[in-house]
Amino acid sequence: MHRRSLAKNPRCPFEGCGAEETVEHLLWDCGQAQKVWKEARGLIGSFMDYDKLESKHVLYGITPSKTNKKAGVCLWIAINCVNHALWATRNVLVFKKKYMDGKECMKLACRSLSEYQLRDELLEGHDSARKKWRGSWCAPAGRSGVG
Repeated sequence: MHRRSLAKNPRCPFEGCGAEETVEHLLWDCGQAQKVWKEARGLIGSFMDYDKLESKHVLYGITPSKTNKKAGVCLWIAINCVNHALWATRNVLVFKKKYMDGKECMKLACRSLSEYQLRDELLEGHDSARKKWRGSWCAPAGRSGVG
């Protein structure tokens, strides 16, 4: 990321890491990223076998071959909401000097994902959206989600 002028420091900003900060490191290899992906187990497990989650799914949007189209789209959206939350968490640390743990990062991801759920409720109806998103694994406080 330093090579692309996206970071002033070439090292990962998360405490105790110090590895070269690359996109792959930020979204997959970093210990902080792995904590967040563990927090996302229920979310990802709704659409694929979580234990088979690999960097190619996270970095390139490659879905498992046996995933049906609707589940693949939901998986892709969910992964990208987590990726966006990881990027936001990193930026909060770098620019505001505030650390956000894996649970806080997942709250950001779920907030983004709830907008997709709500969109589908409005466009497709509650029951269809519930089936598509496979329950209410990620509902923000005070909202029941699609479940």
